[in-house]
Amino acid sequence: MIKRVWLTASIVTVAILVALGGIWMPSDAQSPPAPTPPASPGTDHRVQKWFKDREALQIELNNALFVVQQLTGPSRDATSACTRLDRVTQRLLQNPRSPHPPLDAPVDAGITQFSQAAQACLRGDFPTMRQRNNDGVTQRANAQDAIDEILDGGQ
Repeated sequence: MIKRVWLTASIVTVAILVALGGIWMPSDAQSPPAPTPPASPGTDHRVQKWFKDREALQIELNNALFVVQQLTGPSRDATSACTRLDRVTQRLLQNPRSPHPPLDAPVDAGITQFSQAAQACLRGDFPTMRQRNNDGVTQRANAQDAIDEILDGGQ
């Protein structure tokens, strides 16, 4: 009888060990955990801070562009407005790069054209100023989808 109990206990023990085998396997035999998908750049706190730090300059750029678009010809007000646009574009062009480099080109799209518009305005060349402003606006509009895609993790 003792032999039979011992045999039954041994079989039950082996069955339990087999059932728990996955838990008790050595760590090198276990499959590695699934990799965590990388966070999208739009949720990266460094990218968010970078955008937040640029926010005042972006607002200043929009305000300066609005004033420059209203100009009809050379004047003291035109010189002031064009100087304002020139200053903000230079500051944006010298701004630190993004913590996510693929954002740099689309975020800065059109800034160079706005800078060229400001320089043309300061020279009194209003047709060139308007053309460069229009070019900059078009570039910025075209870049918006790329920015959204990058922030969503597409690049």
